[in-house]
Amino acid sequence: MQYEDDDAANTRQKAEAENRAKTHEDDIKWLMSSPRGRRLSWWILEKAGVNRTSFSNSGSVMAFNEGQRNMGLMLQAEIIGLAPERYMEMLTESGSKK
Repeated sequence: MQYEDDDAANTRQKAEAENRAKTHEDDIKWLMSSPRGRRLSWWILEKAGVNRTSFSNSGSVMAFNEGQRNMGLMLQAEIIGLAPERYMEMLTESGSKK
């Protein structure tokens, strides 16, 4: 019956989405588990301009800067949400090099 096929497809799609979400979570945790991954993450956040203003007198430059910053903020939010203790570790490690 059509309803049964739809239910099976919905169940399969839900399982695939849950699997992708779990894989993503594991990937972020893996990235932040080593000093190398934390250094790379910090570098990306710095290049994205997470901790600086996006302002420019040029609207197109400012829009570009804000787009980069937004991607950095999304990465930062993922790290803080999935590996908060590693985020703090990254901050400590990055501060000790300055």
